Amino acid sequence: MNNLELYKDKQVALSNALIQAKKKTSLLESKIELLAIYKLKDESKIIEKKDIEGKKYSVHMVELYPSEIRRLTEKKGGSIYSQMATAAVELKRKVFIYADPANDEFKMDNLYGEVVYRDGTMRVEFNPQTEFLFSDLTDNFTKLDLGICFNFRTSAGFMLYKLLRTYMYTLPEIDLELMQEEQQSIVKKFSLAELRLHLGFVDIDQPEIKKEGMKAHPSAEKMVELQDYRPSRNSYRRWSDLYNRCIKPGIDEINGMPSDIFISKIDTVKGAHGKIEEVIFYFQKNKNFYGPKKPKKAKEKFTPEQIDDFVDELRPILKDVEFKTKDLKLIAQAAEYDYDKIVSAYKIMMKSKNVENAVGFMLSAIRDGYKEPVTVKSSKGFNDFEQREYDYAELERDALYNAG
Repeated sequence: MNNLELYKDKQVALSNALIQAKKKTSLLESKIELLAIYKLKDESKIIEKKDIEGKKYSVHMVELYPSEIRRLTEKKGGSIYSQMATAAVELKRKVFIYADPANDEFKMDNLYGEVVYRDGTMRVEFNPQTEFLFSDLTDNFTKLDLGICFNFRTSAGFMLYKLLRTYMYTLPEIDLELMQEEQQSIVKKFSLAELRLHLGFVDIDQPEIKKEGMKAHPSAEKMVELQDYRPSRNSYRRWSDLYNRCIKPGIDEINGMPSDIFISKIDTVKGAHGKIEEVIFYFQKNKNFYGPKKPKKAKEKFTPEQIDDFVDELRPILKDVEFKTKDLKLIAQAAEYDYDKIVSAYKIMMKSKNVENAVGFMLSAIRDGYKEPVTVKSSKGFNDFEQREYDYAELERDALYNAG
């Protein structure tokens, strides 16, 4: 079972101002950000806080678990806990520069309030001042496919993909009768300084750069000029290093994976003394991504170890009910190992009244596709939905080898 199959066809909408924001971030931090924003809609909690003057205000908070973060890394070994702790520190202190069209200026701000890792859980609180960048969007936004985003293995490839993705809306529907090179292209030009900022190769935490970034109309060229390259080995001051180590591998990754973008060409424009000043990207919709769908695969067979891993991932999510392991396996099998189906059924159950048989309710909610909280009519102490005597041994044997 591919760990990232859970996110196939799942999307998150972000303001283009946020996607195009200038910030320095690691690949894991970027993925954690997307996962937190994805969970914000249906899995957030409201936390009451007080400012320095004692005035109350509310913030949205989501919780991320080690099993979810490990899925993003797709690594079996190593300490995921230390990675989560490091990411929490970096996300808490991270600032970014984004365009504010309403006031025709740029702003520098934090995306998050508190980001804390404690007892195996990362708690991410969102900054109410910047939550508009990914909540209740009506225009100037882009939907990112999590199945694509979470498959990236390089930060440069991921950042370049997100940047170019914001311009894809101008393209017409793909013509499957044409070859890839014949598809309509977008031509997008960036100054080299601007591109460095977008891809995260300018450290906006450096004091002088941060000072420039706080201006209403900061200069990308000035920020690059102020960059102190000594603290970091990954700033790639020379164009040849930036291209060979970051941009070219990023393009190769975008073109080589199941992505909806195909970058057909890249050009550069030289200025005085032969220095590269501008970079031009030519990109299209990827025909292989939008082409005829492949025949549906036969039901995937899961090993006992994979089923145990899936059940372990469910426990912290369904933590308010003490399900037995055999019950969780039965629920997972009924949902065809669809994480979202299980979470949806669980949320409906927690909002419903008179639920006396949690396992039976979950199975019915998954089977019948409950959409709203349910009031269950009780009769002689039992729920009104169908009660069954389950042969757990037989069902669990089936679950070991069938996804449905």
